[in-house]
Amino acid sequence: MNISNEKTKLLNARLRFSQTLKSQMAKIKVNTGIENWNTLCRWALCYSLSLDNEPPEQKFQNDSNLEIAWQVIAGDNSEPLTDLILSRYDNLPSQTNIALDNYVKCHIARGLNLASKSIKEGHFVFR
Repeated sequence: MNISNEKTKLLNARLRFSQTLKSQMAKIKVNTGIENWNTLCRWALCYSLSLDNEPPEQKFQNDSNLEIAWQVIAGDNSEPLTDLILSRYDNLPSQTNIALDNYVKCHIARGLNLASKSIKEGHFVFR
């Protein structure tokens, strides 16, 4: 993997989310008062990245109208978040064949799933 090329691709990427993830995010926003999609995605991503294991690989439909630029999701932390993701991505087993943008969405999805579960259990993990 050429890290420089992958970094450029991620820095310029636009992530389109599935209707399922969009609906899940909408519920979390209502339950928590988080106003912005990008904030929720960033928190979910960071929470997932804080875990030692990798998220399960998933295939996502790009069937919603929710599309967010990576730079918007990452915000002021674009460079360090990009570097962290690339470091984790580069250390995946060689037989893993997952596109970088899908890898990022897998982390966001796992973070959202854990947030949803924590809300149901009465303790929101992002606080």
